[in-house]
Amino acid sequence: MKSNIHKPDKGWVVMELFKIEILTILISFLFYDSVLASLFVLPAGILLWKQDVYLYEERSKEKMRDEFKDIIKVSGNLNAGYSLENAFIQASKDTEKETSGYMGVELRKLVAGLTYNKRIEDMLMEIGMRSRVDEIREFAGLIVIAKSYGGSHFRGHILALYLILVGKLQFSHH
Repeated sequence: MKSNIHKPDKGWVVMELFKIEILTILISFLFYDSVLASLFVLPAGILLWKQDVYLYEERSKEKMRDEFKDIIKVSGNLNAGYSLENAFIQASKDTEKETSGYMGVELRKLVAGLTYNKRIEDMLMEIGMRSRVDEIREFAGLIVIAKSYGGSHFRGHILALYLILVGKLQFSHH
């Protein structure tokens, strides 16, 4: 699972490359009176590209983290008596309009996987690894541990986990 779901789309890449090319040509022409000097300015353009991709990925992770905060409302559904799997299905219905980005896609994949009887712990762990968002990985790991206890202990662990993660997400957001 080494894929990165935070990769920029092709339109963004083309625009960034165009911006960097224009900047390097402009800088080389203004300071060196030669368009050929852009070859010497190109390393700065590469550094700018790497910085832009990094910032794009960080914004993407932050957006996914915010959407995840809405999705972990499943503990409220657990308190209502739903199983973990049904709580995620209900959370998917409840947050369908709010999670149109990466997390929405991942949640739809998770619900689809549940219809094929895949284990929810494995799917959550895959989402955590693909997203590279620490809170999602932690949530998935704690779900694995909580499910191993089973029974009534499970709901209490998930509720405690929910409260901890919501607090952590709100703290990291400010």
